[in-house]
Amino acid sequence: MTHKSALRVIDECMASVIGDGDVMKDWAANYSRHHRHRLAYDLRMICRTVEPARRVLEFGSSPPFLTLALKRAGYDVIGLDIALERFSRTIAQHGLDIRAVNFESQPVPLGDGAIDAVVFNEVFEHLRINLIATMREVHRVLRVGGTLMLSTPNMRSLRGLWTLLARGTTCHIGPDLYEEYDKLRRFGHMGHVREYTPSEVARFLTRVGFSVQRIEYRNTGPPIRTAWSVRVQGTIERTICRIAPSLSPLFSVVCQKTDDQPKSSTDRTNQPTT
Repeated sequence: MTHKSALRVIDECMASVIGDGDVMKDWAANYSRHHRHRLAYDLRMICRTVEPARRVLEFGSSPPFLTLALKRAGYDVIGLDIALERFSRTIAQHGLDIRAVNFESQPVPLGDGAIDAVVFNEVFEHLRINLIATMREVHRVLRVGGTLMLSTPNMRSLRGLWTLLARGTTCHIGPDLYEEYDKLRRFGHMGHVREYTPSEVARFLTRVGFSVQRIEYRNTGPPIRTAWSVRVQGTIERTICRIAPSLSPLFSVVCQKTDDQPKSSTDRTNQPTT
C-alpha cells in the first residue's frame, strides 16, 4: 500500500464519520484536517506489520477514522473508547465493534491473550492515572508473539526542543496546559498530560514486559493551508528531519509480547538505550 492509496482510504473513512452534535462534528472536522497524513502512515504501518484478518485492538477510537479503515482493510478490529455516544451514529451505520471502557481505570473487557495486535496511537501522552496499570492490561490481552504499535509525540524533536527553549513549555502539539485539561469538559477526554522522548517510552515498555523491535521516526505530513511563514518553517523542519530522523515530531515504537508474565517493578534487565 502506497501513502497515496492509504490517504485515499483515510479520506473515504473521514467522509463517512459523523460526530453526534455540533461540538463533535467540529472536532472531527478539525482532527481530519490535521491528522490525515498521520493516519495514512498508521494504516500503512499496520498493514505491513500485521497480517490481514488478524484480531486488532485499537485503544482510543474517537474519531473512529482508523477503526473504520482497518475494518475495510479486512482486519477483525475492536475499538475501545470512553464515550460511544460521541460517534454513535457512525458506529451503528458501519457496524463497528467499539466498546465503552475507561481503560485508565477499568480492565479491558477481553480475555488473556485474546488479541493478535494492539494499536495504541496518540494515546500514551493523554494518560494521567497509572501508566503501568494501563500498559499491563495491554500486555495481558495481547497473545504471546503479538505486536504492540504505539505512537506518540517526540519531546526530543526539533519542534519539541524549540518549543521548550523559545516558549518555555514542554507541550509542542497542544496549545497550553490549561487547554489540554479543559478538553475533559469540552470533548470528554483528557488532552496531553506530558510528552516523552523515544528512550523514555522504550525503557518503560521494556519494564512492563514488551520486547522493543524498532522505533520509527515520523513527520506529521505536509502542512495544511496556512500562513506562508508557517509553510516555510514546515519545509525547513522536514528537510532537517530527513537528515536527522530522530528530530522528527512523532515516533512509533513497535514491540512484541514474548512472555505471559509482565516484568516486576524491580526488573531492570534488557532496557533499550536508543
